[in-house]
Amino acid sequence: MTSLEIENLINLSYQKIITCKNELTRTDYVVIRNTELGVEIPSDVKEARANWRDEINTEEQRIVELEIELEEARKREEEERE
Repeated sequence: MTSLEIENLINLSYQKIITCKNELTRTDYVVIRNTELGVEIPSDVKEARANWRDEINTEEQRIVELEIELEEARKREEEERE
């Protein structure tokens, strides 16, 4: 994979993280109502929030791995230019 392709994958992971964080923010009011008023959190909201947090963690780990791969790709491309 080229460094450009890896950079695109990293950007895609960041976009996924932003989307998940926006969804968490969008449903924060449900958690706040539960905390402040004792209103039950619907099971679908609990499940969705857990899935978004899992996806954030997965994408953050993917970014770490892709950054290592990106560094290797850049070194390889530099050697090819020499």
